[in-house]
Amino acid sequence: MTISAERRPVLMLLRTASALALLVAVSAAFADSWQGRELEAVIEGLRRDGLPVLYSSGLVRSGMPVRDEPAGTTPVVRLGEALQPYGLSVRAGPYGSILVVRSASAASAAAASSTVPASLTVLPELFVTTSRYELQREPVLPVATLANTDLERLPDLGDDPLRAIGRLPGTAINGLSAKTNVRGGATDETLVTFDDLRLFNPFHLKDFQSIFSSIDPAVIEGLEVYTGAFPATYGDRLSGVIDIEAFEPPGTAYRALAISLFNVSGLISDGWNEGQGTWLVSARRGNLDLVLDLAGQKVGEPRYSDLHGKVSWAFTEQFRLSANALIFDDNIRVFDTDREEEATATYHDSYLWLRADARPTEVLEGFTLFSYADLTVRRAGTADQPGLSSGNLNDRRSAGIVGLSTQWSLAVQGGHRLDFGGEFRHSHGRYDYTDEVAFDVLFDTPGAPTEEFRSRTISVAPEGEYYSAHLNARVALSGDWTTELGMRWDRSTLVGSAGELSPRVSLLYQLTEETRLRASWGRYWQSQGIDELAVSDGETTFAKPERADQLVLGIEQALGPAVAGRLEAYTKNYRNPRDRYENLLNSFALLPELKPDRIRVAADGATARGIEVSIRSRDAARLDWWASYTWSDVRDEIAGVEFRRTWDQSNAFSAGLLWSSERWDLSAAATYRNGWPTTLAAIEDDGPENLVTTGPRNGERLGNYATLDLRAARRFQTRVGLVSVFLELSNALNRRNDCCVEYDIDVGDTDVFVLDRTQSLPLLPSLGVSWQF
Repeated sequence: MTISAERRPVLMLLRTASALALLVAVSAAFADSWQGRELEAVIEGLRRDGLPVLYSSGLVRSGMPVRDEPAGTTPVVRLGEALQPYGLSVRAGPYGSILVVRSASAASAAAASSTVPASLTVLPELFVTTSRYELQREPVLPVATLANTDLERLPDLGDDPLRAIGRLPGTAINGLSAKTNVRGGATDETLVTFDDLRLFNPFHLKDFQSIFSSIDPAVIEGLEVYTGAFPATYGDRLSGVIDIEAFEPPGTAYRALAISLFNVSGLISDGWNEGQGTWLVSARRGNLDLVLDLAGQKVGEPRYSDLHGKVSWAFTEQFRLSANALIFDDNIRVFDTDREEEATATYHDSYLWLRADARPTEVLEGFTLFSYADLTVRRAGTADQPGLSSGNLNDRRSAGIVGLSTQWSLAVQGGHRLDFGGEFRHSHGRYDYTDEVAFDVLFDTPGAPTEEFRSRTISVAPEGEYYSAHLNARVALSGDWTTELGMRWDRSTLVGSAGELSPRVSLLYQLTEETRLRASWGRYWQSQGIDELAVSDGETTFAKPERADQLVLGIEQALGPAVAGRLEAYTKNYRNPRDRYENLLNSFALLPELKPDRIRVAADGATARGIEVSIRSRDAARLDWWASYTWSDVRDEIAGVEFRRTWDQSNAFSAGLLWSSERWDLSAAATYRNGWPTTLAAIEDDGPENLVTTGPRNGERLGNYATLDLRAARRFQTRVGLVSVFLELSNALNRRNDCCVEYDIDVGDTDVFVLDRTQSLPLLPSLGVSWQF
């Protein structure tokens, strides 16, 4: 990156000021020697300086001196060294806190004190990059890692952890939904796991744009994100992986309360028998219904909540058993008085699982999960718009899923590693659906309804099994070459498949100390889940598995001690894509199935290709910044003709910065992209009055989308714990971004088709406070 001569003095001044600020902070931190002082006094001193350290008096007791002067370069590392002789260590906690916890053994305590959690010593890694790896898992593939503290500091609507994914190169979001399109894929092509358990559509307000995810950020230790070419460990999805690591209770008393404009949450955890047993309970309620009432917005009562519980017991240092639960509840009533739409729905998702973690030898470790998921949906309906359509709806769905999965890793001398495992799921479901809709107009476009009246009554009770097995080998070929070879087998009896093989290979070449070259190719399959049958669009059988072949080439370059860049190109070719259903114009309808512009997209194939350029910087002054640009092209092929997919955005920019100190976190994130494709429509003057003609499918674009989000947080150490206050502005410039096209019929002497662009969310402020003790 070239810096103009005019900007160099300013940049030098900023760097000099940052270096002086760092020098002052470090000098203050090390003004006093720690050796011989009591640990409790040292920790209290750090707390007074603004470092959010939480500990139990049962662990850090009076009369425990610092035996040797710590040699670390940061207060957190020094604290870890001082705790080491007493079998204690530090780890990242929720809401940016630092927890003092008991180590599993003296050996692990020594390791913990010298390897402090990365989120406490470095600034966030905000997009897919290869500078930070989980080397014991996937050393060859690029992976983004976001710690709990990263998620808290980013400005995201409703404190939603999955919204941070939308800032990564190659992703596309519509500005309202928390769901993300990854490298041209549909939103259902991303695998989401929590504690290695697969979650099925883990979002609140599912049929109403899925505005928020169902995972409370307080129960997240961190995220790993793959935006393509993921290893054989993961399967049954085509485009991406969001692997959520669950927060592990520290084994000592810990409490956290948080309240903001959008959520109220609480977490409580403790341990017994000196940390051998631990437990945790977390609950959260959404405030969206209260916010709408306060704002005078009469749009309904969208109520939702989630609950997480965990109890674990370490029988030995090599074997731990835990019982877990996740429960998501929605009770929704929404209406649009202008469009005379009303909809009600209730959702209840329950996940229960037992997890056994084992390390029988020094080179073999793994886990086994036994799980049950219960998914229930109850919808009502009614949508009457004079001149367009009238109708009703009654949608009742339920599914039960029993699962057993296991995954193991075997380390071999020479840097080699073997990962293997398998999964079994038995699923049963029930769908009861009615419709009864009448269309006053019809759309003259392929896939749209062709009859003015419709009356559906569908009742099906599918049942089937899913099997998978995977093998992934990491081989260090030489000092400069590393490869991963993987094979995966998946079979779903719901879709009648005989089993699909997914070969995958990745290469990493260390060209120089500053330069890495990467190449990955893989085949990916995706089958419909028990909860994904599109009965509301008339489907009664499950589709055949979809296939996508991906090729990714990349280069990573260190541009200095604190700056790294990355260039990556990819291509993805779809075969046998599943039919999907979209609303040609207004994608934000409350009851999209009852609209005359609802179309069936039956593509013969699809392609997605793109180029991603990103750069990020970390410096010692606690300022982190990043920037990325993505060019992409995403198209369906129908009868030999290519059409842009609805979420094709061609050019997308993302940039941001984050400054942190012991007391303050300040962050800003900006996004700019091309508007998503749309279709022109009109009623011809000389044509039938009830027939809407359309231009080429997705032949036009909405206006360009741009947003700036800001966040400021201040921490206060008090006698009763750590208090954090934050202010956040989503769409801080209040830009009117096009979200979709809304249409209506002006009923009068002559029916007139009205087509308007509508705007996405305006400026939304949020104020919140958290308390940890």
